[in-house]
Amino acid sequence: MEGSEAALFSSKQTVEDLSREMGSMGMDVSGSIQDNKLSVRSISKPSPGETPEALFGALAAEIDCLPRSCGLVIIDGITDLAIFCQDRTIMGFFSIFQKLCTAGKAIVVVAESSAFAPDLLSRLRQLCDTHISMMVRDRQVRVLNAVKVNNLEQRRDNGFSFRVEPGVGITIVPMFQVRV
Repeated sequence: MEGSEAALFSSKQTVEDLSREMGSMGMDVSGSIQDNKLSVRSISKPSPGETPEALFGALAAEIDCLPRSCGLVIIDGITDLAIFCQDRTIMGFFSIFQKLCTAGKAIVVVAESSAFAPDLLSRLRQLCDTHISMMVRDRQVRVLNAVKVNNLEQRRDNGFSFRVEPGVGITIVPMFQVRV
Protein backbone atom coordinates (compact mmCIF):
# COMPACT_ATOMS: atom_id res chain seq x y z
CA MET A 1 0.00 0.00 0.00
CA GLU A 2 3.01 2.29 0.51
CA GLY A 3 4.40 1.74 -2.97
CA SER A 4 7.01 -0.90 -2.16
CA GLU A 5 7.05 -4.04 -4.27
CA ALA A 6 5.79 -7.32 -2.79
CA ALA A 7 5.11 -10.86 -3.97
CA LEU A 8 2.50 -13.26 -2.64
CA PHE A 9 2.84 -16.96 -3.34
CA SER A 10 -0.40 -18.62 -2.34
CA SER A 11 -1.71 -22.16 -2.36
CA LYS A 12 -5.28 -20.93 -1.91
CA GLN A 13 -5.80 -17.39 -3.21
CA THR A 14 -6.04 -16.06 -6.72
CA VAL A 15 -5.50 -12.42 -7.69
CA GLU A 16 -9.28 -11.94 -7.67
CA ASP A 17 -9.64 -13.50 -4.18
CA LEU A 18 -6.95 -11.23 -2.75
CA SER A 19 -8.43 -8.11 -4.37
CA ARG A 20 -11.89 -8.94 -3.03
CA GLU A 21 -10.66 -9.67 0.51
CA MET A 22 -8.47 -6.57 0.71
CA GLY A 23 -11.29 -4.47 -0.74
CA SER A 24 -13.65 -5.71 1.99
CA MET A 25 -11.25 -4.14 4.51
CA GLY A 26 -11.10 -0.84 2.65
CA MET A 27 -7.73 -1.56 1.01
CA ASP A 28 -7.86 -1.47 -2.77
CA VAL A 29 -4.84 -3.36 -4.13
CA SER A 30 -5.98 -3.55 -7.74
CA GLY A 31 -3.80 -0.55 -8.71
CA SER A 32 -0.74 -2.17 -7.11
CA ILE A 33 -1.41 -5.37 -9.03
CA GLN A 34 -1.81 -3.50 -12.32
CA ASP A 35 1.38 -1.47 -11.69
CA ASN A 36 3.30 -4.70 -10.91
CA LYS A 37 4.00 -3.48 -7.37
CA LEU A 38 2.20 -6.60 -6.07
CA SER A 39 2.48 -9.92 -7.83
CA VAL A 40 0.31 -12.87 -6.86
CA ARG A 41 1.45 -16.33 -7.90
CA SER A 42 0.10 -19.79 -7.23
CA ILE A 43 1.96 -22.49 -5.36
CA SER A 44 1.50 -25.61 -7.43
CA LYS A 45 0.26 -28.84 -5.94
CA PRO A 46 2.07 -32.01 -6.94
CA SER A 47 0.69 -33.69 -10.01
CA PRO A 48 1.28 -37.36 -10.85
CA GLY A 49 4.99 -37.91 -11.37
CA GLU A 50 5.98 -34.64 -9.69
CA THR A 51 7.48 -34.63 -6.21
CA PRO A 52 6.94 -32.04 -3.47
CA GLU A 53 10.74 -31.67 -3.35
CA ALA A 54 10.77 -30.56 -7.01
CA LEU A 55 8.00 -28.06 -6.30
CA PHE A 56 9.92 -26.68 -3.29
CA GLY A 57 12.99 -26.30 -5.52
CA ALA A 58 10.99 -24.52 -8.23
CA LEU A 59 9.37 -22.20 -5.66
CA ALA A 60 12.76 -21.34 -4.11
CA ALA A 61 14.21 -20.64 -7.57
CA GLU A 62 11.26 -18.40 -8.47
CA ILE A 63 11.66 -16.41 -5.25
CA ASP A 64 15.42 -16.14 -5.81
CA CYS A 65 14.73 -14.65 -9.28
CA LEU A 66 12.45 -11.87 -8.00
CA PRO A 67 13.81 -8.39 -8.68
CA ARG A 68 15.81 -6.70 -5.91
CA SER A 69 13.08 -4.07 -5.67
CA CYS A 70 10.69 -6.73 -4.35
CA GLY A 71 11.44 -6.38 -0.65
CA LEU A 72 8.58 -8.44 0.81
CA VAL A 73 7.75 -12.03 -0.08
CA ILE A 74 4.80 -13.83 1.52
CA ILE A 75 4.48 -17.57 1.05
CA ASP A 76 0.98 -18.45 2.20
CA GLY A 77 0.56 -22.10 2.59
CA ILE A 78 3.40 -24.63 2.33
CA THR A 79 1.67 -27.08 4.66
CA ASP A 80 0.44 -29.38 1.88
CA LEU A 81 3.94 -29.64 0.40
CA ALA A 82 5.85 -29.84 3.69
CA ILE A 83 3.88 -32.83 4.97
CA PHE A 84 5.36 -35.04 2.25
CA CYS A 85 8.93 -33.69 2.15
CA GLN A 86 12.01 -34.95 3.87
CA ASP A 87 13.52 -32.80 6.61
CA ARG A 88 16.64 -31.94 4.58
CA THR A 89 14.49 -30.55 1.74
CA ILE A 90 12.59 -28.26 4.11
CA MET A 91 15.79 -27.16 5.88
CA GLY A 92 17.35 -26.39 2.50
CA PHE A 93 14.27 -24.39 1.50
CA PHE A 94 14.49 -22.25 4.64
CA SER A 95 18.28 -21.90 4.31
CA ILE A 96 17.78 -20.25 0.92
CA PHE A 97 15.47 -17.75 2.62
CA GLN A 98 18.09 -17.00 5.23
CA LYS A 99 20.48 -16.00 2.41
CA LEU A 100 17.80 -13.84 0.74
CA CYS A 101 16.93 -12.12 4.03
CA THR A 102 20.59 -11.28 4.57
CA ALA A 103 20.49 -9.62 1.13
CA GLY A 104 17.58 -7.41 2.24
CA LYS A 105 14.34 -9.29 1.55
CA ALA A 106 11.70 -9.90 4.21
CA ILE A 107 10.16 -13.34 3.78
CA VAL A 108 7.05 -14.52 5.61
CA VAL A 109 6.27 -18.25 5.43
CA VAL A 110 2.88 -19.52 6.57
CA ALA A 111 2.55 -23.18 7.56
CA GLU A 112 0.73 -25.26 10.11
CA SER A 113 3.12 -26.51 12.76
CA SER A 114 1.55 -29.97 12.45
CA ALA A 115 3.27 -30.32 9.05
CA PHE A 116 6.65 -30.60 10.79
CA ALA A 117 8.04 -33.08 13.28
CA PRO A 118 8.77 -31.36 16.63
CA ASP A 119 12.55 -31.65 16.20
CA LEU A 120 12.36 -30.18 12.67
CA LEU A 121 10.14 -27.33 13.89
CA SER A 122 12.73 -26.55 16.56
CA ARG A 123 15.53 -26.45 13.97
CA LEU A 124 13.43 -24.23 11.66
CA ARG A 125 12.78 -21.86 14.54
CA GLN A 126 16.54 -21.56 15.03
CA LEU A 127 17.03 -20.72 11.33
CA CYS A 128 14.41 -17.96 11.32
CA ASP A 129 14.91 -14.45 12.70
CA THR A 130 11.30 -14.26 13.85
CA HIS A 131 8.76 -16.94 14.68
CA ILE A 132 5.12 -16.06 15.25
CA SER A 133 2.54 -18.66 16.13
CA MET A 134 -1.21 -18.33 15.84
CA MET A 135 -3.91 -20.36 17.56
CA VAL A 136 -7.64 -20.38 17.10
CA ARG A 137 -9.40 -20.27 20.49
CA ASP A 138 -12.87 -20.65 19.03
CA ARG A 139 -14.32 -20.13 15.58
CA GLN A 140 -13.81 -16.37 15.67
CA VAL A 141 -11.04 -15.47 18.12
CA ARG A 142 -7.42 -16.01 17.19
CA VAL A 143 -4.33 -15.52 19.31
CA LEU A 144 -1.05 -14.34 17.82
CA ASN A 145 2.07 -14.96 19.89
CA ALA A 146 5.61 -13.76 19.08
CA VAL A 147 7.87 -16.66 20.07
CA LYS A 148 11.08 -15.23 18.59
CA VAL A 149 11.77 -11.67 17.39
CA ASN A 150 15.01 -10.39 15.82
CA ASN A 151 16.79 -13.64 16.74
CA LEU A 152 15.79 -13.33 20.43
CA GLU A 153 13.61 -15.99 22.05
CA GLN A 154 10.80 -14.36 23.99
CA ARG A 155 10.60 -15.51 27.61
CA ARG A 156 7.13 -14.21 28.47
CA ASP A 157 3.73 -14.12 26.90
CA ASN A 158 3.91 -11.77 23.89
CA GLY A 159 0.53 -12.34 22.39
CA PHE A 160 -2.77 -10.69 21.68
CA SER A 161 -6.21 -11.89 20.68
CA PHE A 162 -8.02 -10.65 17.60
CA ARG A 163 -11.05 -11.30 15.46
CA VAL A 164 -11.40 -10.94 11.70
CA GLU A 165 -14.70 -9.31 10.79
CA PRO A 166 -16.01 -9.09 7.20
CA GLY A 167 -16.09 -5.52 5.95
CA VAL A 168 -14.06 -4.32 8.94
CA GLY A 169 -10.83 -6.28 9.06
CA ILE A 170 -8.97 -7.15 12.24
CA THR A 171 -10.20 -6.01 15.63
CA ILE A 172 -8.26 -6.59 18.84
CA VAL A 173 -10.20 -8.52 21.48
CA PRO A 174 -9.50 -7.45 25.07
CA MET A 175 -8.24 -10.42 27.10
CA PHE A 176 -11.22 -10.35 29.48
CA GLN A 177 -13.55 -11.09 26.52
CA VAL A 178 -11.68 -14.19 25.42
CA ARG A 179 -13.33 -17.44 26.40
CA VAL A 180 -11.19 -20.54 26.54
